Amino acid sequence: MKPQIAISLSMAIAGAYGASCPPSITAQVPGPYHRGTMQALHKRLLSCPDVRSLDLSVAPEGCSAWPDRWNLPFRLAGGERYPALTSLTLGGYRFDHSDWEDVQPDKYGGILNWINFHGTEKYVRLWMDTPADRRHLRNLELWLEAMDWSALEVLELRGGVEGYFADLAPPHLTGLKHLAVEEGWKQNKSTIPRLLASLPDSVHLQSLA
Repeated sequence: MKPQIAISLSMAIAGAYGASCPPSITAQVPGPYHRGTMQALHKRLLSCPDVRSLDLSVAPEGCSAWPDRWNLPFRLAGGERYPALTSLTLGGYRFDHSDWEDVQPDKYGGILNWINFHGTEKYVRLWMDTPADRRHLRNLELWLEAMDWSALEVLELRGGVEGYFADLAPPHLTGLKHLAVEEGWKQNKSTIPRLLASLPDSVHLQSLA
């Protein structure tokens, strides 16, 4: 069995594990002492082509420690590449998120807040970096581009599955063997059956929970 390494993400980026990359990453955002961030995990995955397993939990800690974001910060312009994971476990992850929508003035409650809270800077940065025909892409679409999901054999979604994931991801899950979906309290009862029905005919699950 391959060793599983739980990492403090900021320490890993700083080189706490040297030049080697762990085959398995367990991450919590925010991490211990608030050092674990999505940006750190993202950099780790981009630089470690041999990672095969990711277990990621995203949740606030108490009233003061909140994630820097609820999903991985893929570049909206594309061009990034993740390792071909064979096992993926996610909790609290938000696939249906748009970075472009997040930098619009209405997200800040008006022009003044947009300026005062650096929304204009984020807008200009994305506008300059991203071709117009890619600005509509959401987080899941970017992840589907960045990784070969056909290599994924084990998928566990804690806290339910978004309808957005159930609609877009199944055609890419051609190698899936084990699926576990925890039904969230806000879960649409039709989402899990829709996910199962949308899997390719070539998929024959060995376990379902």
